[in-house]
Formats: sequence, structure tokens, C-alpha cells
Amino acid sequence: MIVSKATQFKYEKFVDAYIKMRNGTKAAIAAGYSPKTARTQASQLLQRKDIQASMQKHIEAMENADIASEKEVMQYYSRVMRNQEYDEVSTVDGTYITIPSIKDRNKAAEMLGRFRGSFTDNHEINANISDKIEIIDDVPLIGDDNDAESS
Repeated sequence: MIVSKATQFKYEKFVDAYIKMRNGTKAAIAAGYSPKTARTQASQLLQRKDIQASMQKHIEAMENADIASEKEVMQYYSRVMRNQEYDEVSTVDGTYITIPSIKDRNKAAEMLGRFRGSFTDNHEINANISDKIEIIDDVPLIGDDNDAESS
């Protein structure tokens, strides 16, 4: 179904408003629909596949913007390890800029190593079992009659 640019713009406004308000009627009014028909329009819009897909896309974009990427995390740890990150410490005498301590730099290096998998022990075990395995269940149960006879 082909829609005009004006209608597409209304749809986008509806999606943005709905994500912010989580109220279909209010979102429809904010998008420019009549207050008299807003509830019906919202219901119809929320059932459209293209509107649902647009909402999902907007939500994913918002979530991704809030979460640091792996690259960002590694860059941060690298800056700490290289003394390129600073911290501000406030005292009675004023505010001072401090560099990361050796402990902080070591922790950043450790986290980088863990992130890259440098500290994992990989052991390869090859076992070739060619004979038939027989499982023998000869462990007596506690309170078994055979226990009483052996005492």
C-alpha cells in the first residue's frame, strides 16, 4: 500500500509520540489526528505491520544508543591502562586531577585480557573408546537387606 508523504509523516509522528507516551489516543492526537477519531485511529495504526516494524526499529535504536559497544569498552580500558583517563578529586583545599593508580591500570589491563580471551586455559582431550562400555550397578543402597546380612 503506497501512502503519501504527508501520511507517512503522520505515521512517523504517531510512532515517536506512542514510544514516548505509551498511550495510543494521545499519540494519535499528537500526530495530528482528530481528537474525536484518535482512539479508533490509534487502534488501527497499532495493528499495522509497518507501524509495528517502525516502532521496533525506533526502540532498538534507542536501546543501542544507551549501551556501550564492545569497541567503546575496549577503548576505555586502553585509555585507563595508558594513563589517558583522569579523575577529579575534591578536597577542602580544592579540586585536583589524578591519574589512574597502578591498581586501576592493572585492572584495566586484566579486563582487556579477559575480554580478548587471553587468560583462558584450553585443554584438548582426545578419547577413543572402541570397546563396549558396561555399567555395573553393584553399589548397595543404605538400608538394603544385603547390608544387614553382612553385619
